[in-house]
Amino acid sequence: MTLSFNIFGSEAAQILSAMQAASFDRDSGQAWSEPEIATLLHSPGVEALVGSEGHDPAGFLLSRRVGEEAEILSICVVPPHRRKTVGHQLIEQFCHRADSVGVREIWLEVNEIGRAHV
Repeated sequence: MTLSFNIFGSEAAQILSAMQAASFDRDSGQAWSEPEIATLLHSPGVEALVGSEGHDPAGFLLSRRVGEEAEILSICVVPPHRRKTVGHQLIEQFCHRADSVGVREIWLEVNEIGRAHV
């Protein structure tokens, strides 16, 4: 599966929230609400990289960049697109973009639930 990539800000909060709700167990606390995502995307250095197959969003990577460091805040692949390299392509695209703007370190914090997926 080959994806196209776009960068979005707070205008994408609704779709990103819906994608998380479809992807994460509601009881896990991992899915953020639309207002929470909108607030994050209004923060300096925060952006959403969305990978789509045609007009169908397959996943996104939410990140924050400060100077030479970047942090992956969330990565999400919607169920119909899992096991099709979407996550790999999102991370690869993110790393290329980060390198092009001078990022030298990338951080990812993983909780116990997400540890099995890394």
